[in-house]
Amino acid sequence: MRFLWVGRYPAVLLAGGAVRRFLDRHGPGLQSLAWEVDDNWEVEHIVRDRGIGVISVNIEGRFFFMDPRDTHGVLMEWCDGQMPRDPGQMEPAPGVVDVIDLAWVSAVVADADATASWMADLVETRRVEGNPIGPEDLERTVDVGIGDVTVRLVTPRASESRYARTLQSGPRVHSFAVRVPRIDAALAALEAEGIATTHRYGALAATDPATTLGLQLEWTE
Repeated sequence: MRFLWVGRYPAVLLAGGAVRRFLDRHGPGLQSLAWEVDDNWEVEHIVRDRGIGVISVNIEGRFFFMDPRDTHGVLMEWCDGQMPRDPGQMEPAPGVVDVIDLAWVSAVVADADATASWMADLVETRRVEGNPIGPEDLERTVDVGIGDVTVRLVTPRASESRYARTLQSGPRVHSFAVRVPRIDAALAALEAEGIATTHRYGALAATDPATTLGLQLEWTE
């Protein structure tokens, strides 16, 4: 396990162990989203009362997951443990791209609108407008704000959508997008490091996961 920051958001990198089944099925990629709450066990009771299954309860670590079969395929974790709160406490790693912040985390789902409605019924949400999206004839995109994180819900409308293959193997958390000062400069710097751009729609781009250790990454201004 390794811990790092993407902008002001913590991320955990895992290999083997509990994530082996995920790696065997999907290969490297984004597995889940975690939400920090005041009282984890109160949230667990609320979740169970809503008929949502609970899996992988870790009492020592003070976290649990909701069963993705009950969450439109989006694997989400609740925790009230002591997460690091200050990225300045860690030594910054050198990089070729300056990152402003995490723009959003994407999940590929069968029905973006139904998933957004389900989320709004469980937690306080808000619709987020104005982020660049892919072609509307290829995919339906809904951005939902939960806390200080934007969750992008995407449903492919055509086989040409770059998300179509993901949905074929089951809905799940798919990728994350980072916001940069200038996307043209960022993509040029990535290209110089051998990280290829596979899709570009104005101020939104995606890079080849084969050149980023299997991680699906998006880039935006």
